[in-house]
Amino acid sequence: MRQSFFIVAVSSSVISCIITVCAVLGALSLGGGEPGIAAKNTLGISLAAIVAICLGTLAAYLLQGKVLGKTLDTLEKAMLFLAQGNCKEQFGPMEGFSFDLKGLSDALETLRLKCKGNYDRLQGILEVIHVPFLLVDTDERVIFTNDLALKMLEIDGAKEKQYGRTLAEVFYNDPGRKTLVGRSIKDREIFLNKELIINGHRGTKTHVLASISYLADSNDTIFGGLCLYLDMTENRKQEMQIQANSEKLAMAAQKSGEVIAQLGQTAHRLE
Repeated sequence: MRQSFFIVAVSSSVISCIITVCAVLGALSLGGGEPGIAAKNTLGISLAAIVAICLGTLAAYLLQGKVLGKTLDTLEKAMLFLAQGNCKEQFGPMEGFSFDLKGLSDALETLRLKCKGNYDRLQGILEVIHVPFLLVDTDERVIFTNDLALKMLEIDGAKEKQYGRTLAEVFYNDPGRKTLVGRSIKDREIFLNKELIINGHRGTKTHVLASISYLADSNDTIFGGLCLYLDMTENRKQEMQIQANSEKLAMAAQKSGEVIAQLGQTAHRLE
């Protein structure tokens, strides 16, 4: 950019010198060697030359300002485009990025590709989480979830419909209800394998081991929370079945003991 201004300044100076020299030579030739006439002609043409120089400089300034203004306008729009998360596609058209300003366009494309790489990695990680989960911001509003979480909560429709709702709304239809993820974000507390019972919106109860934690960036600033739910319903059913079978065996053993005792008493009386 400094190079562009330098080129414009040098060009204006050269043009000014040429115009001034031409003006003086013209005045001398028109004066025919007479000092009075030459002086008048020199003064008139000098004034015209000054006006021409001013107009040329102004034109160069306006042209440079127009090019720079278009570049800054495009740069602003492109940055806003990226800020909205539109990193999958290149912003266009890139108007005004010519000559030494071309480097800005290349730097912007490098930034976009970097953002796209980070976005793709995050999406890839989230897509392979095969347990119900919810990702929330610092206000506990859902910014990402999966279909397994909606199935667990017995919520119909696309998962995108839940984005922007608080976790308390999604789980309990009660925005003011306190939640573990809110506590985690507020107090920097982490909950691992906490046994919970999730009540679906149609009444189904799901036994889960919940792992809930706040999320912090490289500056240790909290930006949200993550909730993972491991469905233990089948395990709990099996445990209850095993417990029931164990109780039946214990009762059978007790009855067997009573029968054996009675038989022993009977045998003793027969003796």
